[in-house]
Amino acid sequence: MARNRIEISLLRQSFSVLCDESPEYMHELEASVNERIGAVKRQYPTMNITRCTLLAMLNLEDELCKLKDEYKALEEKAALLRGLNRPAPSQNYGVSDQRAAEIREQIEKRMRAEKEPSGV
Repeated sequence: MARNRIEISLLRQSFSVLCDESPEYMHELEASVNERIGAVKRQYPTMNITRCTLLAMLNLEDELCKLKDEYKALEEKAALLRGLNRPAPSQNYGVSDQRAAEIREQIEKRMRAEKEPSGV
């Protein structure tokens, strides 16, 4: 992939960025960063811009950590669902064997119900 040199402006400071991403994507990031910092500045108008930037960074890191946790939980659920057709007693993905069996039974019941022709 060709590397792109893209000019962006964060808080009215110009940066020349060399990256593999498209210019459109980088300008979306630029707008998002500027908006997030601007939102903090509007919320705390007397705070200096450096502190606003740091607070915006903290907010972004919070979002990222929460999204990583959600992603991990979804990956664990997906792995559990993938394992329904093949028993894997040693891998319970943080769920008790009894609860995993209950979940498996519920899913199998739903799958059977979906396969049955409706009485319409």
